[in-house]
Amino acid sequence: MAAWSLSLSFYKGMILMSKTKRLQTIDGESLMSLPLTPLNFVVDTLLSQGLHILAGSPKVGKSWLALWLSVMVAKGEPVWGMSVKQGTTLYLCLEDSVLRIQNRLFEITEDAPSSVHFCTECALIGQGLEEQVETFLTAHPDTVLVIIDTLQMVRPIHDATQELWDTVHQMMKARRRENGKGEVQPFAGLVKCADCGSSLNVSYDKKHGRYTGFSCWVYKNYGKERCTSHAIGWKTLNQLVLEDIRRNAIIARTNTGEYMDMLIAAKTEKKKAETDRCRRELKKVDKRIAELSKILTKLYEDAALEKISEERYQAMAPGYEREQVVLKEKREELMAEIAHSEEIYENIEAFLPVIWKYTNITELTPHILNELIEKIVVHEKVVAEDGSKSQQVDIHYKFIGCVNWKREPASYETIEAAVLQEHQTLSEQSA
Repeated sequence: MAAWSLSLSFYKGMILMSKTKRLQTIDGESLMSLPLTPLNFVVDTLLSQGLHILAGSPKVGKSWLALWLSVMVAKGEPVWGMSVKQGTTLYLCLEDSVLRIQNRLFEITEDAPSSVHFCTECALIGQGLEEQVETFLTAHPDTVLVIIDTLQMVRPIHDATQELWDTVHQMMKARRRENGKGEVQPFAGLVKCADCGSSLNVSYDKKHGRYTGFSCWVYKNYGKERCTSHAIGWKTLNQLVLEDIRRNAIIARTNTGEYMDMLIAAKTEKKKAETDRCRRELKKVDKRIAELSKILTKLYEDAALEKISEERYQAMAPGYEREQVVLKEKREELMAEIAHSEEIYENIEAFLPVIWKYTNITELTPHILNELIEKIVVHEKVVAEDGSKSQQVDIHYKFIGCVNWKREPASYETIEAAVLQEHQTLSEQSA
């Protein structure tokens, strides 16, 4: 009872500390006599009870690791040589589809247990997620691990859409300085040098209250030994980006199918028909692998029961085993090709509703740029033999990357005129 009173007074002291700002301590003798429950580990010495956050750079394999961990714990197999506490696991893979999780499962295991559970949709924190998890834990009391991938997908966003949250988050990450008028430079953090990769500095004319152009930060600070100027005018870059956004928006709206085909062709050499072929071939490979497994099992049983001789077994089995190895390698290649194609389709589908909103924009804002643009890469000017100058600017959009247009200008202008006419008609009708 004395120990319990000590523990209670200690925690009351911790609460008091938050009000008085004084340190509440516990002496070594009391601490050593305080009965505390040892931590339980899901992965010995690595993953204990409680809340953990797995953080890292994008595309380094965090989701792959989470999936593998959920499977290994459910199977009770060691993780990097460390023992695990086997039990039911729940993996909320909220950025994936069921098909993608299936494909990834095929990559990491041949026998996923029934004790690992997957879910691609759930409620937000404070809006039903806790009840959903508690219901699962009640139905599966042996659950030892719950993984939420990702935290961003379950965080409630008040009075804003997910797209707006992502946009604001990127705007906060960019280094920004206000000009003399208290305005934020809309291209801040987006314009990059094609050679050294550094950001391009913006020049601001305080006398006239306007931006004048961009130049390489490394060149400005270290000179031509490290890089060149990569200078480009403010108006030039602003107009280039504005026209490119409108061009993408107009084509995406008026010729969605053609636009998607163009993006897919730009990202992969294989068309949708090739992906479908891969799926059909994968189905045949899976069927044959299953047949070979049955054949080899039957051969082994016949040899064990002496229904066939050892010589006969050795003559037949190696050929089937070699075929099985070749088919498994081919299966991995097909799965990788299909997964790559599906990721492209998903990115394009996510980009379309975003770009559609900007068919009729007349000026650029920080919100538009940060919602659409990943980065703008400026190359150095090239001087031709006749003295004319040209400069390449690569605009990398979110989800789809850089789009290289091959459409004739006249074709685009015709479509643009039609869309603008339609917009004007709708505006007059609503007036």
